[in-house]
Amino acid sequence: TFTISQATPLVSVTDASGPYTSLAFAAGGSVTGVGSANLGSPTFTYYAGTYLTVASLSGQLPGAPVDVGAYTVLASYGGSGVYASAAALANFTISRKAVTVTTSSAGKVSGQADPSPLTSADLSGFYAIDGITATFSRAAGEAVGPYHITTTLAGSAVKLDDYNVTNTGATFTISQANTSGPGSY
Repeated sequence: TFTISQATPLVSVTDASGPYTSLAFAAGGSVTGVGSANLGSPTFTYYAGTYLTVASLSGQLPGAPVDVGAYTVLASYGGSGVYASAAALANFTISRKAVTVTTSSAGKVSGQADPSPLTSADLSGFYAIDGITATFSRAAGEAVGPYHITTTLAGSAVKLDDYNVTNTGATFTISQANTSGPGSY
């Protein structure tokens, strides 16, 4: 008598590393049998963190990750009558998306109220689905001259953490009121 054992398929997995996109980072992969037979796609399970062995996996996610962080994907094949079960791991990282916020300079004439809103900023580098907004304030003072404008971003902490933000800065200028004209001496 002799025994024919199940063949062990090759499970491959390709990670989905890259900068944040607001979409799920789904892995790809394949299961290959004897003679390069295509056994289909593996089942993917995602974990928060970096793991090197299947036995050490913990922190299973409900699906492919979206936000910045380090992740592990387990690609598994359940087996069949001819093939044994098999699995492969891949670690990947979703990095922050670089965004430059350009705040517009603004100003007023001495003695007038500050405009409302104080200024505006180009937030087009953010994904609209993340709901990132901005508020503005300026250094205190009413004397003629320049004042620094501060741009404060608002949104969920998780979504703000998905971005690496650079602000080009802006100036609020108070100019001298024009005192020349009719009635001026």
